[in-house]
Amino acid sequence: MAGPRDFALVGAWPQEEIALAELVQRFLWDAEIVLAEGFKSSPEPKIEVHRRGRHPRPLYDPSDPGSNRILAIVTDDSTLDLTIPVFPLDGPELVQALADFVEEAFRAKERDQ
Repeated sequence: MAGPRDFALVGAWPQEEIALAELVQRFLWDAEIVLAEGFKSSPEPKIEVHRRGRHPRPLYDPSDPGSNRILAIVTDDSTLDLTIPVFPLDGPELVQALADFVEEAFRAKERDQ
């Protein structure tokens, strides 16, 4: 895709997957926030998208030490009772609510540093 001032190129990696941190360092070094899909095993903070029809339970499990990387869940399962924020997948204000959540998480991280 190309525009008067910007371009985007989509391709495949010639070998194995590149770590998210390396992608950010190489190509997005000046970005304040990067949203990426996938990278489940990476150490970066995550928002899980859980669909009840695909998996009976979310990946988030409070007893798993790695679950502390999952900050929130977006789901179509209204029965989930979790200790992290849960956003309804079909919520009319989902995009705004997620944007506000990510912004606040980013600001909290800045305050903690």
